[in-house]
Amino acid sequence: MGPQDQLPLLIFATGAGLGGLYYFFRNNYRARLIEDMPTSKVRSAAQGYVELVGHALLMEGEPIRSPLTGTDCCWWRYKIERKSGKNSWDLVESKASDSPFLLEDDTGRCLVDPEGADVTPWEKKVWQGSSRYPGAMGGESGFSIGGLHIGMGSYRYTEEFIFPGNPLYAIGQFRSLGEMDHREGRGEIMRNILRQWKEDRPRLLARFDKDGSGDIDMGEWEKARKVAATLADKEYREIEATLVPHMLTRSANRGQPFILATKEESALSGGLRLWSYLSLLLGLAGSATALYLFLGHFSG
Repeated sequence: MGPQDQLPLLIFATGAGLGGLYYFFRNNYRARLIEDMPTSKVRSAAQGYVELVGHALLMEGEPIRSPLTGTDCCWWRYKIERKSGKNSWDLVESKASDSPFLLEDDTGRCLVDPEGADVTPWEKKVWQGSSRYPGAMGGESGFSIGGLHIGMGSYRYTEEFIFPGNPLYAIGQFRSLGEMDHREGRGEIMRNILRQWKEDRPRLLARFDKDGSGDIDMGEWEKARKVAATLADKEYREIEATLVPHMLTRSANRGQPFILATKEESALSGGLRLWSYLSLLLGLAGSATALYLFLGHFSG
């Protein structure tokens, strides 16, 4: 193999070495963080970066449903891939839920904003179909054996979930909510309502297109906003009645990971330790290969 032929392999080995070492330190740090951080109770947690353990609950109001299968849950994440070769898939689209839900322990409840979290879900479903969207949104092919879907087709769908009642381990930024947060909460609920209406355009037109034009004009949209504001206020008052005075979010400090997991603490840290060791092996093998090729390239 000539020097020019070795260059792509050198680049690949260097990337594998650097990537393996990065994930070794990253996973090892997170495992140590999980093992060392004391568990706080919602009622007595200090303001700042904390660890909480409880179970997931839905908030009152509009249900959270996954986009591909319409499954009721506390949190979802999906991706759609298209087959590009015998064993290769290209990502078409992906998205994760950003709707808040609750963590409850034996002392109280805390609102969880999952945006930006590193989530380990409770359940994962993977199946295939012949069109971009499965089910009612498109077509799917294959058959089921004992609840396992055996799929065929050029598209692959993946959905992951956290369900109400699932155990929930969380590390993030904990803070008590003030009046300004409450006003912002009403606005976020209203935006979520409007976003859901926009995603279901036939229903939006049926409800607010009073002149039958097939579109929503400024006046009709303003009426929709007023209705959404009324619903948001009602939903927020119901939420407020549940006495959720605290919130867990992503930390502004990038060195403090935001972790949500449906595993026990020991299983989560053990999994991270295993991945850190595998990453270390990859990093050392990649680095050694890159060094060998580099020395051979320049010494030859």
